[in-house]
Amino acid sequence: MIKCYIVLLFFVLTYYFGGNSNLCHAQGGQFSTSSLQLNYGRGFKDKMYGYNTKNTGMSTVLFENFLAWRYGTNFFMVAYLNGNFLDFNDSLTKEKSRIYTECAPNLSLCKLLKRKSLRLGIVRDVYIGAQLSLSSYSSFFGQFIGGGVSFKMPKGALTDLFIYHRRDNFGNKTIHNTVVYTYPFRIGRSHWSIEGVADCAYLNYWKLDANAQPRLFWVPYYKKEDLRQKNWLKVGLEYYLHVNQHLSVHAPQIALRMTW
Repeated sequence: MIKCYIVLLFFVLTYYFGGNSNLCHAQGGQFSTSSLQLNYGRGFKDKMYGYNTKNTGMSTVLFENFLAWRYGTNFFMVAYLNGNFLDFNDSLTKEKSRIYTECAPNLSLCKLLKRKSLRLGIVRDVYIGAQLSLSSYSSFFGQFIGGGVSFKMPKGALTDLFIYHRRDNFGNKTIHNTVVYTYPFRIGRSHWSIEGVADCAYLNYWKLDANAQPRLFWVPYYKKEDLRQKNWLKVGLEYYLHVNQHLSVHAPQIALRMTW
Protein backbone atom coordinates (compact mmCIF):
# COMPACT_ATOMS: atom_id res chain seq x y z
CA MET A 1 0.00 0.00 0.00
CA ILE A 2 2.97 2.29 0.62
CA LYS A 3 3.87 2.08 -3.08
CA CYS A 4 0.34 3.19 -3.95
CA TYR A 5 0.71 6.35 -1.86
CA ILE A 6 4.13 7.03 -3.40
CA VAL A 7 2.71 6.77 -6.93
CA LEU A 8 -0.31 8.93 -6.08
CA LEU A 9 1.91 11.58 -4.46
CA PHE A 10 4.26 11.47 -7.47
CA PHE A 11 1.31 11.90 -9.85
CA VAL A 12 -0.31 14.77 -7.90
CA LEU A 13 2.96 16.67 -7.48
CA THR A 14 3.94 16.36 -11.14
CA TYR A 15 0.51 17.52 -12.28
CA TYR A 16 0.61 20.42 -9.81
CA PHE A 17 4.02 21.65 -10.95
CA GLY A 18 3.25 20.80 -14.55
CA GLY A 19 0.00 22.74 -14.42
CA ASN A 20 1.95 25.85 -13.43
CA SER A 21 4.46 25.65 -16.27
CA ASN A 22 2.73 27.59 -19.09
CA LEU A 23 1.84 24.38 -20.88
CA CYS A 24 -0.15 26.14 -23.59
CA HIS A 25 3.18 27.28 -25.01
CA ALA A 26 5.12 24.28 -26.32
CA GLN A 27 8.47 25.79 -25.46
CA GLY A 28 11.29 23.91 -23.82
CA GLY A 29 9.44 20.65 -24.36
CA GLN A 30 6.35 21.76 -22.39
CA PHE A 31 2.92 21.05 -23.86
CA SER A 32 -0.32 19.21 -23.27
CA THR A 33 -2.39 17.13 -25.69
CA SER A 34 -5.62 15.17 -25.26
CA SER A 35 -7.47 12.69 -27.44
CA LEU A 36 -10.81 10.89 -27.65
CA GLN A 37 -10.93 7.58 -29.51
CA LEU A 38 -13.94 5.47 -30.49
CA ASN A 39 -13.46 1.74 -31.24
CA TYR A 40 -15.69 -1.14 -32.23
CA GLY A 41 -14.65 -4.71 -32.95
CA ARG A 42 -15.29 -8.42 -32.49
CA GLY A 43 -13.23 -11.26 -31.08
CA PHE A 44 -13.27 -10.25 -27.41
CA LYS A 45 -12.98 -13.46 -25.41
CA ASP A 46 -10.55 -12.15 -22.81
CA LYS A 47 -11.54 -13.69 -19.46
CA MET A 48 -8.43 -12.37 -17.76
CA TYR A 49 -9.08 -8.66 -18.33
CA GLY A 50 -12.86 -8.99 -18.42
CA TYR A 51 -13.11 -8.15 -22.12
CA ASN A 52 -15.37 -11.15 -22.62
CA THR A 53 -18.77 -10.56 -24.25
CA LYS A 54 -21.72 -12.65 -25.37
CA ASN A 55 -21.26 -12.08 -29.11
CA THR A 56 -17.53 -11.16 -28.77
CA GLY A 57 -18.42 -7.59 -29.84
CA MET A 58 -17.33 -4.61 -27.77
CA SER A 59 -17.23 -0.84 -28.22
CA THR A 60 -14.74 1.41 -26.45
CA VAL A 61 -14.59 5.12 -25.69
CA LEU A 62 -11.00 6.01 -24.78
CA PHE A 63 -9.83 9.34 -23.37
CA GLU A 64 -6.09 10.05 -23.08
CA ASN A 65 -4.08 13.03 -21.90
CA PHE A 66 -0.31 13.46 -22.29
CA LEU A 67 1.38 16.28 -20.41
CA ALA A 68 5.02 17.30 -20.92
CA TRP A 69 6.15 19.67 -18.20
CA ARG A 70 9.37 21.20 -16.91
CA TYR A 71 10.83 18.09 -15.29
CA GLY A 72 9.05 15.19 -16.94
CA THR A 73 5.83 13.82 -18.41
CA ASN A 74 2.45 12.55 -17.23
CA PHE A 75 0.09 10.17 -18.99
CA PHE A 76 -3.53 9.60 -18.00
CA MET A 77 -6.18 7.45 -19.69
CA VAL A 78 -9.65 6.12 -18.99
CA ALA A 79 -11.48 3.55 -21.14
CA TYR A 80 -15.25 3.06 -21.07
CA LEU A 81 -16.10 -0.42 -22.39
CA ASN A 82 -19.58 -1.37 -23.57
CA GLY A 83 -20.98 -4.85 -24.33
CA ASN A 84 -22.96 -7.81 -22.98
CA PHE A 85 -20.28 -8.98 -20.57
CA LEU A 86 -19.76 -12.56 -19.41
CA ASP A 87 -18.12 -13.73 -16.21
CA PHE A 88 -15.06 -15.98 -15.98
CA ASN A 89 -17.27 -19.07 -16.50
CA ASP A 90 -18.91 -17.59 -19.62
CA SER A 91 -22.21 -16.92 -17.85
CA LEU A 92 -24.05 -13.76 -18.84
CA THR A 93 -23.83 -10.94 -16.28
CA LYS A 94 -25.99 -7.86 -15.84
CA GLU A 95 -23.04 -5.63 -16.66
CA LYS A 96 -23.27 -3.55 -19.82
CA SER A 97 -20.21 -1.44 -19.17
CA ARG A 98 -16.82 -1.63 -17.51
CA ILE A 99 -14.11 0.97 -16.86
CA TYR A 100 -10.33 0.76 -16.95
CA THR A 101 -8.01 3.64 -16.06
CA GLU A 102 -4.32 4.27 -15.53
CA CYS A 103 -1.96 7.14 -14.76
CA ALA A 104 1.79 7.18 -15.34
CA PRO A 105 4.02 10.08 -14.20
CA ASN A 106 7.72 10.19 -15.19
CA LEU A 107 10.70 12.31 -14.26
CA SER A 108 13.05 13.04 -17.20
CA LEU A 109 16.83 13.04 -16.72
CA CYS A 110 17.16 15.26 -19.80
CA LYS A 111 14.86 17.88 -18.36
CA LEU A 112 16.45 17.71 -14.93
CA LEU A 113 19.85 18.34 -16.56
CA LYS A 114 18.32 20.95 -18.91
CA ARG A 115 19.45 19.11 -22.03
CA LYS A 116 17.64 18.30 -25.27
CA SER A 117 19.22 14.85 -25.46
CA LEU A 118 21.60 12.63 -23.51
CA ARG A 119 24.84 11.55 -25.14
CA LEU A 120 24.27 7.84 -24.59
CA GLY A 121 24.35 6.33 -28.07
CA ILE A 122 20.83 5.47 -29.22
CA VAL A 123 19.32 6.59 -25.89
CA ARG A 124 17.75 10.05 -26.00
CA ASP A 125 16.40 10.24 -22.45
CA VAL A 126 16.13 8.24 -19.22
CA TYR A 127 13.06 8.24 -16.96
CA ILE A 128 12.20 7.48 -13.36
CA GLY A 129 8.59 6.37 -13.56
CA ALA A 130 5.54 4.91 -11.89
CA GLN A 131 2.06 3.78 -12.85
CA LEU A 132 -1.30 3.02 -11.26
CA SER A 133 -3.83 0.79 -13.05
CA LEU A 134 -7.42 0.22 -11.93
CA SER A 135 -10.29 -1.77 -13.42
CA SER A 136 -13.92 -2.14 -12.40
CA TYR A 137 -13.65 -5.83 -13.40
CA SER A 138 -12.67 -7.93 -10.35
CA SER A 139 -11.59 -4.65 -8.70
CA PHE A 140 -8.12 -4.99 -10.27
CA PHE A 141 -5.52 -2.66 -8.79
CA GLY A 142 -1.93 -2.59 -9.99
CA GLN A 143 1.06 -0.56 -8.76
CA PHE A 144 4.18 -0.09 -10.89
CA ILE A 145 7.51 1.50 -9.92
CA GLY A 146 10.56 1.62 -12.18
CA GLY A 147 12.06 3.53 -15.05
CA GLY A 148 12.51 3.70 -18.77
CA VAL A 149 14.45 4.98 -21.74
CA SER A 150 13.46 6.96 -24.81
CA PHE A 151 15.37 6.09 -27.98
CA LYS A 152 16.64 8.51 -30.60
CA MET A 153 14.24 8.50 -33.54
CA PRO A 154 13.51 10.59 -36.65
CA LYS A 155 11.48 13.75 -36.02
CA GLY A 156 7.89 12.94 -35.11
CA ALA A 157 8.62 9.30 -34.20
CA LEU A 158 8.73 7.84 -30.70
CA THR A 159 9.96 4.61 -29.09
CA ASP A 160 9.98 4.33 -25.28
CA LEU A 161 10.76 1.26 -23.17
CA PHE A 162 9.71 1.01 -19.51
CA ILE A 163 10.66 -1.66 -16.97
CA TYR A 164 8.61 -1.72 -13.79
CA HIS A 165 8.33 -3.74 -10.63
CA ARG A 166 4.65 -4.68 -10.63
CA ARG A 167 2.51 -5.51 -7.64
CA ASP A 168 -1.25 -6.10 -7.87
CA ASN A 169 -4.14 -7.29 -5.72
CA PHE A 170 -4.02 -10.77 -7.32
CA GLY A 171 -0.72 -11.56 -5.61
CA ASN A 172 1.58 -10.84 -8.54
CA LYS A 173 5.02 -9.41 -7.72
CA THR A 174 6.93 -9.40 -10.96
CA ILE A 175 8.81 -7.45 -13.62
CA HIS A 176 6.54 -5.74 -16.14
CA ASN A 177 7.83 -4.42 -19.48
CA THR A 178 6.04 -1.78 -21.58
CA VAL A 179 6.89 -0.43 -25.04
CA VAL A 180 5.20 2.70 -26.44
CA TYR A 181 5.73 3.71 -30.06
CA THR A 182 4.60 6.13 -32.78
CA TYR A 183 5.89 6.09 -36.38
CA PRO A 184 4.41 8.62 -38.82
CA PHE A 185 4.97 8.05 -42.54
CA ARG A 186 3.70 9.06 -45.98
CA ILE A 187 2.28 7.18 -48.93
CA GLY A 188 2.30 9.65 -51.79
CA ARG A 189 0.59 12.77 -50.47
CA SER A 190 -1.38 10.97 -47.78
CA HIS A 191 -0.16 10.90 -44.18
CA TRP A 192 -0.29 7.80 -41.97
CA SER A 193 0.94 6.61 -38.59
CA ILE A 194 1.62 3.31 -36.86
CA GLU A 195 1.36 3.58 -33.11
CA GLY A 196 0.48 1.59 -30.03
CA VAL A 197 1.62 -0.09 -26.85
CA ALA A 198 2.83 -3.57 -25.91
CA ASP A 199 3.16 -5.15 -22.45
CA CYS A 200 4.83 -8.32 -21.19
CA ALA A 201 5.02 -9.87 -17.70
CA TYR A 202 5.29 -13.25 -15.99
CA LEU A 203 2.21 -13.81 -13.79
CA ASN A 204 1.30 -16.40 -11.16
CA TYR A 205 -1.50 -18.29 -12.94
CA TRP A 206 -1.26 -17.03 -16.50
CA LYS A 207 2.53 -17.50 -16.76
CA LEU A 208 4.19 -15.49 -19.57
CA ASP A 209 1.59 -12.89 -20.51
CA ALA A 210 1.82 -10.55 -23.54
CA ASN A 211 -0.61 -7.88 -24.64
CA ALA A 212 -0.34 -5.55 -27.64
CA GLN A 213 -2.61 -2.95 -29.24
CA PRO A 214 -1.07 -1.75 -32.54
CA ARG A 215 -2.92 0.92 -34.52
CA LEU A 216 -2.77 1.99 -38.13
CA PHE A 217 -4.17 5.46 -38.78
CA TRP A 218 -4.76 7.58 -41.85
CA VAL A 219 -4.55 11.32 -41.18
CA PRO A 220 -7.05 13.10 -43.47
CA TYR A 221 -6.21 16.53 -42.06
CA TYR A 222 -2.50 17.17 -41.68
CA LYS A 223 -0.49 20.07 -40.21
CA LYS A 224 3.24 19.86 -40.80
CA GLU A 225 4.24 21.57 -37.58
CA ASP A 226 2.21 19.10 -35.51
CA LEU A 227 3.33 15.80 -37.03
CA ARG A 228 2.94 13.71 -33.88
CA GLN A 229 0.81 15.58 -31.36
CA LYS A 230 -1.89 17.69 -33.02
CA ASN A 231 -3.22 15.80 -36.02
CA TRP A 232 -6.73 16.34 -34.77
CA LEU A 233 -8.49 13.57 -36.75
CA LYS A 234 -7.29 10.03 -37.48
CA VAL A 235 -9.22 7.12 -39.00
CA GLY A 236 -8.00 3.54 -39.02
CA LEU A 237 -7.73 0.15 -37.37
CA GLU A 238 -6.68 -1.14 -33.97
CA TYR A 239 -5.79 -4.78 -33.32
CA TYR A 240 -6.21 -6.14 -29.80
CA LEU A 241 -3.87 -9.06 -29.06
CA HIS A 242 -3.57 -10.90 -25.74
CA VAL A 243 -1.81 -14.26 -25.37
CA ASN A 244 -0.56 -16.46 -22.54
CA GLN A 245 -0.61 -20.12 -21.50
CA HIS A 246 -4.39 -20.15 -21.01
CA LEU A 247 -5.81 -17.85 -23.67
CA SER A 248 -5.25 -16.34 -27.12
CA VAL A 249 -7.40 -13.33 -28.01
CA HIS A 250 -7.38 -11.55 -31.38
CA ALA A 251 -9.85 -8.68 -31.89
CA PRO A 252 -9.64 -6.32 -34.90
CA GLN A 253 -11.42 -2.98 -34.45
CA ILE A 254 -12.27 0.09 -36.47
CA ALA A 255 -11.10 3.30 -34.79
CA LEU A 256 -11.74 7.03 -34.98
CA ARG A 257 -9.40 9.31 -33.03
CA MET A 258 -9.72 13.05 -32.36
CA THR A 259 -6.81 14.98 -30.83
CA TRP A 260 -6.61 18.52 -29.54
